[in-house]
Amino acid sequence: MIGELGSLGAAICFSVAAVLYGSALQKTNPVSASIARCICVGAIMGSLQFLIFFMYGIPTIPLDAIFLAMLSGIIGLAIGDILYLKSIQKIGITRAVPITTIYPLFGIGLTVFLDIEPIRLSIVLGGLLVFVGLYQISADGESELQLEKEQIYKGIAYALLAAFVWSISLLFTDAAISLAGESNMNYAYSVNALRVLSAGLFLGLSIPFLDKSLRLIEIPGESLLALVVGGVISLGLGWFLLTFSFFHAPSSIVVPLSSTTPFFSGILGLLVLDENVTKRSAFGSLVVVLGIFVLWLF
Repeated sequence: MIGELGSLGAAICFSVAAVLYGSALQKTNPVSASIARCICVGAIMGSLQFLIFFMYGIPTIPLDAIFLAMLSGIIGLAIGDILYLKSIQKIGITRAVPITTIYPLFGIGLTVFLDIEPIRLSIVLGGLLVFVGLYQISADGESELQLEKEQIYKGIAYALLAAFVWSISLLFTDAAISLAGESNMNYAYSVNALRVLSAGLFLGLSIPFLDKSLRLIEIPGESLLALVVGGVISLGLGWFLLTFSFFHAPSSIVVPLSSTTPFFSGILGLLVLDENVTKRSAFGSLVVVLGIFVLWLF
């Protein structure tokens, strides 16, 4: 039960963070926003990590797990999240979040391609449902009246790329967790902190290439606050809950429950950001989530 509750808690955290990101991106650039967010949240989580070490001791983390956690952070939280923020800015959270939720489909596709897992009927049916849902979201004519088609296609492409990158990152995270000698919150938080710190360090060193004009120092105070709070909720609490859930429940339960994010983000996007949620896009989001459930539960 702990694993299931943790998965749902992670979904809610990701939804709240998406709304905060959407608000901040109205006044700032996605790349600069991602750099500032990761560096600030990395500093906060690093400081908290020292406090946890002092209180509970330093967990024994194998070198392989450290490497995998850092690689997961760079791939998922640095590269993947930049793509995610770009998609939010282009098409809004009510479209971007459901599309990025299909990352489990890419993960299963990789395991099938690498001959780790056989092709099952549930994979075929779940994949079809996901594609039907994506079509409903991307071909929503009512929303296209408000957004340029080119902008919509770019946003969808960014979201799909983010989902693919996240699927690779999650495989590394799962591998790092599987190397743990025992399941405990200290280990789970340490693995997650390593991911965030490595992403922040990578993006910090990449500033001369990704943000040559230093637009990150021009981010308005309220936008920076929204990014940092959203980052703490998502990268800190959300990913910690998701990481911890893998200790107490199988991935066949954790992944589908954590993929219910579109339900919460759709409601919050409508109420907080006043985004246009049509019946077709809402139906598409529902079908996508149903497809993810079919992929993992049958």
